[in-house]
Amino acid sequence: MVLASKTATFVFNSSFIVMMTLGRLYKLAALAIMGTAIVFLLAQCKKDNGQVQNDVPNVPVNVTINLNLPQYLPLQAQGNWVYENGGVKGLIIYHHYDDNFYALERNCPYQPWDSCAKVTVENNGVFARCGSYKSQSDTTWVPCCNSHYALEGGILISGPSRFSLKNYRVSQSGSFLYVTN
Repeated sequence: MVLASKTATFVFNSSFIVMMTLGRLYKLAALAIMGTAIVFLLAQCKKDNGQVQNDVPNVPVNVTINLNLPQYLPLQAQGNWVYENGGVKGLIIYHHYDDNFYALERNCPYQPWDSCAKVTVENNGVFARCGSYKSQSDTTWVPCCNSHYALEGGILISGPSRFSLKNYRVSQSGSFLYVTN
């Protein structure tokens, strides 16, 4: 009887140990699966040192502007701007009231690969936003992402974009502006 009792106790203890071992195995398996999932998810993340990347392509810019040519005469007065070829989708050359010149990329940094992601100077001549007017005669606004920027430095004012407009270096020698990156 004692033996049977000891055997029964032994069998109970063995089952208990087996059940505990299976419970631990399930927990370990669950932890291993969760660990693998976490490692997989982290591997999918873009490595950018914690910063979101501006996806506007870097292209060489080397533009010379003669302020005495008719198409650039507006730039002789402060507060005026012109569009210029260059960059990814064109440039905005702006003569600020502090007598500095700014050269801004027209490619909107919010989803720059979209064909409509082009910044247009608003009719007020102080701000620009992502989108365009229907035509020169029809000033109905057709937005793309509609992010707003100040012409002074291309600083982001509002909208879904997380970046200001790309600025290019402008140097002046006499009546010539040199726009480079």
